[in-house]
Amino acid sequence: MKNQNIAILCSGVTLGVYNPALITRNKLWAIGQNPMVFVCENLFYDDKKNKISEMRKMFHRNFKFALMGQKMSGTVQANYNPDLIEELYSKWQKEDVKDFIVFSGFWMSILDEYLRKHPGDEYNVHIFHMDAVESESWKSVSYDSKYIHHTWFFSLKEKDVSNYFAISDNKIVPFEERDERFIIHGGGWGIGTYKQKVQKLESFGLKLDIINYEHQDIDKLNNVHRYFLIDPNWNAWEHDETGNYQFPPFGQIINNNEIEYLKNNDYPEVYNIIRKNVGIISKPGGATILDSLSSATPIIFLDPFGDYERKNAELMIDLGFGIWYEDWEKSSFSIESLEHCHNNLVKSRAHWTEFTDLYMKYYLKNTNQYAYEY
Repeated sequence: MKNQNIAILCSGVTLGVYNPALITRNKLWAIGQNPMVFVCENLFYDDKKNKISEMRKMFHRNFKFALMGQKMSGTVQANYNPDLIEELYSKWQKEDVKDFIVFSGFWMSILDEYLRKHPGDEYNVHIFHMDAVESESWKSVSYDSKYIHHTWFFSLKEKDVSNYFAISDNKIVPFEERDERFIIHGGGWGIGTYKQKVQKLESFGLKLDIINYEHQDIDKLNNVHRYFLIDPNWNAWEHDETGNYQFPPFGQIINNNEIEYLKNNDYPEVYNIIRKNVGIISKPGGATILDSLSSATPIIFLDPFGDYERKNAELMIDLGFGIWYEDWEKSSFSIESLEHCHNNLVKSRAHWTEFTDLYMKYYLKNTNQYAYEY
């Protein structure tokens, strides 16, 4: 098997593209490939990058502000430092990078310029879409390059799921063997209406695993719920002590004591909770759907962060994999409806292609040729 230099291009502002990028890296490592992950925020001017952490807090604390801020994503090009981009181009040249796996449209202007400056016939640009329709970073992107190949993991146009990531090697936990608990969160940045739902769910006697994002999020602890915190000081664009990007450090809060953050190098630690719960209560982000498809844990969908997330939810609901929160509430929070969604997920997964098989079948080159082109 040929060991290739592969550049995986993602962004750190959403776990919906960051987590899949790191999972892709690990899966390619496991089959003898040589991928390198690049996070676009590391090409920003320092002052622009330093503002992201503050913006993350503001988005978390005010959902309306987050929705307004999302519309400004098209101005990201002004954040790039051209000197850092030139350094990156030199690295790709030195490493003889020919294959690019792209998770974020924020990379396309940089990649297009590189391909123009260094023309060749052996480039392959694999665009992996992690939403049912084009998300914000892709809306102003041109796809003129002959090197581009698109893969949709799930698509509203096709009204189906085609591919998925098996996040861990653990088998799906049967529904009847799961803890009757619900993980509730707001995606990587803690965005949305999830905090407003806790009291209502609690009044119905539901047991929650609540993901927090700041120490000030944590109210009085009780013995019914479990409380977790993503390290507020963690930034996706920072390397760990091994020089690699890491999944979000994650720990359980017990008696307000100091939290010991778990650093799982193989996959996001939160997945170990998700795969054993009966439901995910969250906005319909790409990383959350990734978790659901892998674990067969249905999603109870909260208000989406933009139209593309609404399309994610609509597709999953049409396929029988999830339910809007309001409809679930009307059913008096029926567990049976979630078991039905779980069963649909389990049955459907037999028809999907797991990422490693997808890469081996369609993308792995022998003598610089595709095994299959489309």
